[in-house]
Amino acid sequence: MVQSKSKRTARAASLGGLPRHPALGSPDPLVRYRMGESAPLRLPDQDTQPTAATILRSEYTVGSDAAGAAVWGEGTAPIYAKLSWPIAAGVLGALNTTAHPQYAAFLGEARAARMVAMRVQVIYIGAELDAAGYLSYSEKTSADDITAQTVDAVHTGADIQVRASEGLVAYVDYTQTPRWENPSLGTFMQLTFPVAAFLASGLPASKPSLFRVKVERFMEYLPVEGALAEGELLHEPHNPGALAAHGALSGTASSVTSGNSTAAFYGRVKEIANAAYHMAQPLLPYVVPKAREALQRLAASAAPLLLTM
Repeated sequence: MVQSKSKRTARAASLGGLPRHPALGSPDPLVRYRMGESAPLRLPDQDTQPTAATILRSEYTVGSDAAGAAVWGEGTAPIYAKLSWPIAAGVLGALNTTAHPQYAAFLGEARAARMVAMRVQVIYIGAELDAAGYLSYSEKTSADDITAQTVDAVHTGADIQVRASEGLVAYVDYTQTPRWENPSLGTFMQLTFPVAAFLASGLPASKPSLFRVKVERFMEYLPVEGALAEGELLHEPHNPGALAAHGALSGTASSVTSGNSTAAFYGRVKEIANAAYHMAQPLLPYVVPKAREALQRLAASAAPLLLTM
C-alpha cells in the first residue's frame, strides 16, 4: 500500500536537543578556528576599519628538571611571548621571558594590532618507555599569579589535568573585546587575554625533550605606511551571531581538550555554537528560551579531570 504523502513527517535535524541552525552549514571563521582550521582571523565587531591579518607561529621543546617537573606558558605580548619558571623545593621561582621569533618582523608591519585568539598545542614526544607524569593547564589573569606559588597550588587551580603522554590543545580567548594597541609594548593585550600556563609533574627526571609546543597567535593589525600588507586590507562585517558563538565557546568545556579527546571536543563545540546561533539569530522565537537553558547547562559542565587508571 502506497503511503500517503500527507502522513509523512519530516524530522528536522537537531543538535543537543535544538534544531540544527543553518549557520553550522557554513560556520564562521571563529568557529572553524576552534575546529582546527589555521587561517588568519579578523574580529567581526562593529569596527569598520579595513585591516590586515596574519598568524604568528612558534614552536619549541620543553624538558623536565632534576625533580621531573616542568612549567611554562604563553604571555599576551609578543615581546614576552614564551614564559618559564624554575622550580626549587616545590616552589616556582622568578619568571623568565623570551620574545616571539617573529616579533621584529611583525613590528615592521604593524602600526597597531590586536590579538583575536591563540591556540597552543602540546604534544608528548618522549619515548614510550619514559611516558610518565601528568600535565595541567590553567589560565591566569597575570603571570604574577604563578610566580612564587607551589607546584601543588598551581596544579590545584588547573582547568584540566591529563596524563602527560596525552598532551593538550588549548584555545585561549579574550575576556573583553580586544582593542587596538601598540604591539611593541610589554603590556600588549594584558588583561584582555589570560596567560596560558602549563605545569607537568612526575615526569622522567632530567629529560631535555619531552613536549613539543606549537603556538599560533591570530593577529589583526593596521599596517605601517608602505607595508606590503597594505594591498591585502579587508573589512570584516559586523556579525553578532559569530561573536555570540565565539563568546559562548570561551568556556573550559569547549576551550581545552586532551590530545585523545578531539572527537568529543568537536562535538561539544558544534553543540554550543548551535545554541549560541539560536540565541543571537533565532529562526523561531520559541527556540530562544530552550537555547538559553542549553547554554547555561553546557557552560556549567566544564571539562572533567581526565586522569584515569
